[in-house]
Amino acid sequence: MRELSRANRDRISEMWRAGHSVREISYELRFAAETIYAELRRGATGDFYPNTYRPAYDPDIGERVYLENIRRKGNRTPRKKQA
Repeated sequence: MRELSRANRDRISEMWRAGHSVREISYELRFAAETIYAELRRGATGDFYPNTYRPAYDPDIGERVYLENIRRKGNRTPRKKQA
């Protein structure tokens, strides 16, 4: 499974701000559209771009939340089955 790099997040930000659709972004970066949607939610600032109804996206927030989620997840050990 591939993960979004910092360069991918920056490219998502550029393309999203320029008005490209999620499908166009996913096609160019070769990730599933759902991955792009998830990243846009992860990096949402709560604001909108001027003169649009598009939610603003910040790649720094996306990266920080991603790393936080990884840290919080931790190393999970499988549960032992009880007989």
